[in-house]
Amino acid sequence: MPVLDWSSSARSRFVCTVCRDGRDKRRIVSCEGYDVYRCGACACLLCHPVPEAGEVPRAADELRLRDHLEMNAALETQCREVEALIHRSAGRLLDVSCGFGFSVDYAQRVCGWEAVGFEPSAWGAAGRGQLGVDIRRQPLALNSGSSALFDVVYCSGAIAREQDPWRFLHALVSYLKPGGTLFLSTPDAERIRPAYPPAATLAMLSPGRHVALLCADALAGMLRVLGFESVHIDSAGSHLAVTATRGAAAAPAGEPADGFIRRYREYLAAVQRSARPDSALHRGCVYRLYRSYVDALDWAAAAAVFDESLIAEHPKLDDIRSFAAFAQRFPLCVAPMTYCRALQTLNDQADYARAARLFRAAQALCRKKMEVEPDRSVVEEELLWRAVLHEGIACKYAGRRREVVAIARAILAEESAAPEPIRERAARELA
Repeated sequence: MPVLDWSSSARSRFVCTVCRDGRDKRRIVSCEGYDVYRCGACACLLCHPVPEAGEVPRAADELRLRDHLEMNAALETQCREVEALIHRSAGRLLDVSCGFGFSVDYAQRVCGWEAVGFEPSAWGAAGRGQLGVDIRRQPLALNSGSSALFDVVYCSGAIAREQDPWRFLHALVSYLKPGGTLFLSTPDAERIRPAYPPAATLAMLSPGRHVALLCADALAGMLRVLGFESVHIDSAGSHLAVTATRGAAAAPAGEPADGFIRRYREYLAAVQRSARPDSALHRGCVYRLYRSYVDALDWAAAAAVFDESLIAEHPKLDDIRSFAAFAQRFPLCVAPMTYCRALQTLNDQADYARAARLFRAAQALCRKKMEVEPDRSVVEEELLWRAVLHEGIACKYAGRRREVVAIARAILAEESAAPEPIRERAARELA
């Protein structure tokens, strides 16, 4: 895993792209040759020197796109956000830096809106071809006319890659109808600290791609300067979710209408049916459907969509040294899919020995993915210790007391990296 170096507090003088403050800034962290500084005036994080222009756009290689489709696209979150922003039966949505275009497809297919995406990378072309949506392979530029205005402008993650966030925001706003809603999400600068999980920190920093991570107060101030009277920021997770409107309007996006999970599952099933059976898109839909049913303890529905080819009960990992080698051998959703199968084996089938074996396989798969592709392993990092805990629970039900004691000790050891909720549950259920 790339090393996050928190040891240096060196200072450098340069102009903050957010607040224009030109005083010295203290280095917070270094990784993979990039230094990240905190602006003392606005508290935003800035990569300095700025990565070369060719390094900043989204990595569009085939392997990362496959990883995005099979697992790492936050598809349920995107669909929730889009549906929560849409409050009437007809309208127009623009998704800027839309990637593969799931949000564009969901807004059109499920919500009945006209939807357009801007995506200059090859991801947009792939999404246009496989989803059949209107994705235009163009970067964001200032809208010079008023004919192409939108009720909702949606932009997830892109502002962190922009060398001039003010110019980017001005361009976003130029596509918004009067009274329309702007939605932004971006990594929260306040989350970048040594105690935060390493894989999640790497994903937020994205060395070589992210230029500026904004904090809530700074972003709210920028939007108010641009004339947004109502700005609501949800900072509960690793990313800020920002909803902004001009004039009197509901500030937060709120929750989708009742029945969202049903509509989301129907959407996944429809996309799965239209995708090639051997495609990353098809595998990703199967994984997300299966996980959704397992999370809901709907074992019959889970069994109906389960695909044995997406798990690895006895994974061979010793000879894998790269992400490409991992991807050649396994589907990229293999770790969470194997974990979900273990949960069903434990809770539905009561096959405790096999459940323990599957949980152990999921751990090995998580560790290998974290080793070979750490900045794309947030799911695996979060999943790892849950798999360890559940292996202990499966061994407990199987009567394998010695293994239970060993697992409890591993979780509760002083040097263990297990999160506190996992430690508390292990102390309660395994010790």
